[in-house]
Amino acid sequence: MSYSGIILAGGKSSRMGQDKALMEFDGIPMIQHVADTLRDYTSEVIIASNFLIHHPYGDRGVQDDSPHLGPLAGIEAGLSTARNEASIVISCDAPFVNASVLERLIQEEQEADDIYDVFVAVCDGRDYPLIAIYRESCLKTVRRRLEKRQLRLGDLLVCLNLQFVMFPESESKYFLNINTQEEWNQALGK
Repeated sequence: MSYSGIILAGGKSSRMGQDKALMEFDGIPMIQHVADTLRDYTSEVIIASNFLIHHPYGDRGVQDDSPHLGPLAGIEAGLSTARNEASIVISCDAPFVNASVLERLIQEEQEADDIYDVFVAVCDGRDYPLIAIYRESCLKTVRRRLEKRQLRLGDLLVCLNLQFVMFPESESKYFLNINTQEEWNQALGK
């Protein structure tokens, strides 16, 4: 089965104070780390962002029809244009997601019944709805929640047929997402 990759990069980065997608980590922008990881597992990489400067990091970019409505709007925009029935969705601020994480998510999705809409990574007691596989079957629910301005991802998940994909606590470093200067310093080992 082929997958689309969707990178969510449309946030304001208000807690960071600068465009975190373009902050260089190991010499390349964080968004590029995520795109490079996705390329080995997807037939396309879609950048969901209203900032056109992000679009060249993918095969194509999409803008959401509901600006300022958070990651749900980016997921809707990406799923609406994805060429595959299932999409690996990752936020641009998760540069440590690696092959083993994607392979485990894909394995779970491929072995699962068709009843499931989304496969969400869970590590160290925390779920990561922005490190997940979303099937096209969830698009109607995503759109309905956007229309009603019900934007919390946790609330979306309870409306879908959800499969949690458990990862051991020893792999928690792969799930670090970088939203603040403190998290950035931690990622850099400062």
